[in-house]
Amino acid sequence: MSMRPNHSIPRVRRSHGFTLTEVMVAIAISIILMLGVMQIFASSKRSYRLDDGLARAQENARYAVTTLSQEIRMAGYIGCRASKVANVLNNTTSWMFDFDTPLQGFEGGASTFPTDFASKVIAGTDAVVVLRGGDKQYKITQDNPNAASMKLNTTDGLSQYDIVMVSDCNQASITQITNVQSSTLTITHQTGLGTPGNCAKGLGSPVPSPCTPNGTTYTYGLNGGVLKYTATAFYIGQSTSGSGRSLFRLAMDKGVAGTPEELAEGVENMQILYGEDTNADGLADRYVTADNANFKNVVSVRLGLLVDTTTDVASRDDTQSYTIADTTLAAGTGHAVDKRLRFPITTTIKLRNRGSM
Repeated sequence: MSMRPNHSIPRVRRSHGFTLTEVMVAIAISIILMLGVMQIFASSKRSYRLDDGLARAQENARYAVTTLSQEIRMAGYIGCRASKVANVLNNTTSWMFDFDTPLQGFEGGASTFPTDFASKVIAGTDAVVVLRGGDKQYKITQDNPNAASMKLNTTDGLSQYDIVMVSDCNQASITQITNVQSSTLTITHQTGLGTPGNCAKGLGSPVPSPCTPNGTTYTYGLNGGVLKYTATAFYIGQSTSGSGRSLFRLAMDKGVAGTPEELAEGVENMQILYGEDTNADGLADRYVTADNANFKNVVSVRLGLLVDTTTDVASRDDTQSYTIADTTLAAGTGHAVDKRLRFPITTTIKLRNRGSM
């Protein structure tokens, strides 16, 4: 009797799928988890935008205040302090060359701004002009007033039509270089060349009125030096990005206004008060706006800036008012109504070349 092989037949198990209820529960849980992830992502993005905006605003504010403070503090600098300044340039009433007032302010809505930047200034904001000698000094090794020439220790950095300030501890002179001879380390300051040009080749004080080609003769000794003359205007203008306002600098270059330079974006408003010394004790007795100031008596400056984050980072529109340099800036007039965060800054700057040190 043969035996058949015993093949065990596997039992097929019936597979059960998800019920509709289970699917709905899974979808609901997935949606909840996805919403949580999206909420975390959105919150992280808002936090990043806020932190980034605040960091940029603080950086722009710090740079703006530092730059303005350094320039304003040095207004009227002529190297070795002297009691007389002989300005032999033509057109000494220009904002770039009027060294009788090395610090000049312009009040938004009240002052007449110089034509070189009047159309660029945001209405209602102030501007300030600083005139001074540069930081690098060139030593005089020989002065030949009859030939209107000077030999220096170096001419590196000097070129034709640069405006310079020559000074010793007796007097200072403002003149325009008409030629630079690097081989002999010599500069000349003749009349009839450049813009605005020199009305006299003599650098002595006082300058004849009316000015004459020879002027007043003066010989600078070996204690004298030459500084590049700088004239710089600071104002608030439309940012190059077109999305806000910025602090701009306009510098004089070889006797003409150069190209405006955007210094710090997000500087939305600038208000300035000028501290006048009314009793000759070297200290400010009152602070007034530019249109009420006697700039020959100004010994300090109260600078106010309103700085924003340059982008919308807040959850609601900014409708509050801010006060800078004793000036209240209302929403819609003093600053825009948007979702940017703003920071008012006010600081007082002492002029080193005026008043008590």
